[in-house]
Amino acid sequence: MGTVDTICKGNATVIVRMGAYIDVYDPDVENDDVYIMHKKGLSIGNKALNSFSKNSVKHFDEMVKLLESTNSNCLTKTASKYIDLSNYLKFNLGKMYNADQQCETILGFSSSTCDKETTDIFELSICEQLFCMNPKSSSCSIDKASRAYDGTKCGDKKSCREGKCVDDVEKII
Repeated sequence: MGTVDTICKGNATVIVRMGAYIDVYDPDVENDDVYIMHKKGLSIGNKALNSFSKNSVKHFDEMVKLLESTNSNCLTKTASKYIDLSNYLKFNLGKMYNADQQCETILGFSSSTCDKETTDIFELSICEQLFCMNPKSSSCSIDKASRAYDGTKCGDKKSCREGKCVDDVEKII
């Protein structure tokens, strides 16, 4: 779901700002995941692009224990200027931001989705994998790859839902 994807990306940003580490090779850890934390999901080849590595989980646990031990875990406290964001999270982000706009949030201004006619990487639909044109290198970028938000148009009367391109379904009241 696009909403969950947004929350996961936001949480990852918060956790990095709090001092969590980007994974690096650690000879004391069984596997060398070497990627930053992401929600569980997509993989390309043997790379798990959207799962938490053992190192990330270890760092989460250490950070939470440290914050709890000093009674400074801001994640368990409501701010004095608390704003309930739940109403904003009820909408599919793909209805608000088209695929090109999603690429701009990933790679910056003037980025867009890759052109299907000029590249052969489109084995997956944008619902499974969103490939963006990197304006700096004029090449299709997969290093920042993620799937399009739920609600993103993926065909005639079709939109993305949970990683699949499905027929649009309107609420019947």
